[in-house]
Amino acid sequence: MTDDKTPTTRQAVAAQDRSGKLTVSGKLKVALDEMLFKGSRRAEAAAAAGMTDHGLREAMKKVHVKRYYNAGLEVLRTSERARNISALAKVRDQSDNSMAVVSAAKALEQLAEPNGPGGRGGGRTGAGWAIDLSEPQLPGLVIVIRPREEASALPSKMIDVTPNDE
Repeated sequence: MTDDKTPTTRQAVAAQDRSGKLTVSGKLKVALDEMLFKGSRRAEAAAAAGMTDHGLREAMKKVHVKRYYNAGLEVLRTSERARNISALAKVRDQSDNSMAVVSAAKALEQLAEPNGPGGRGGGRTGAGWAIDLSEPQLPGLVIVIRPREEASALPSKMIDVTPNDE
């Protein structure tokens, strides 16, 4: 009997650098990190990790892989936030295009007050649900669901759908 850990079967050799069940490690982790943090396309990331594009595409259909990928996107999004604000401020301060300056200023205000006067929330605060059916750049229909106690604080342009006690 030998203590040598080298795999002897074809299946063991093939499974050597694979992720465990419901985990993201090995070649899959390398490929996903390549996509997330180096900006590689899927096929390039798969090749860099020693996988096939098909293998990576099929792995990305799995829930635990999507969860890892989405968590990585959130890390990337959060870490890039400061640069986005700096880029908007630079456009606002240095652009010759007046529309770009106004758009950058509006975007900065919306970042500062997401539910304030310039934000998508339109100044609404407090508890409740807001269902925004508008397009990203165009104002549209917003449905606000609030507790009965807050109804008096809502704007006058409101449709009351409270059921009668009858």
